[in-house]
Amino acid sequence: MMAKWRSAFQMSQKDVVGLADKINYLSNNSAATAPEIANIVSKVGALGELSGFNAGQVAAIGTAMVSMGVDADVGATGMKKVATVLTKGAGATKRQQDAYAQLGLTA
Repeated sequence: MMAKWRSAFQMSQKDVVGLADKINYLSNNSAATAPEIANIVSKVGALGELSGFNAGQVAAIGTAMVSMGVDADVGATGMKKVATVLTKGAGATKRQQDAYAQLGLTA
């Protein structure tokens, strides 16, 4: 799993160990388990990076979802969809651009 993280997030071994430490911290301080968080991080992978989320942020968002009762696989799918929408840029629909505007963002 850590080798996949190194590749997906273009991390050094030290950075991967740091991510594992973050995941352990999150699991020790939430209702999510380390395997659930790691599963989300692995499934979202580089797509999160392309959307402007670093690996630690993907882990934190995944933790929040799982802690609220969202299945890890469902959470990963949801994060992928959010990432896809956030990276549409000029290809965003009018409705998506309106949603961005409500958040103070532009496509």
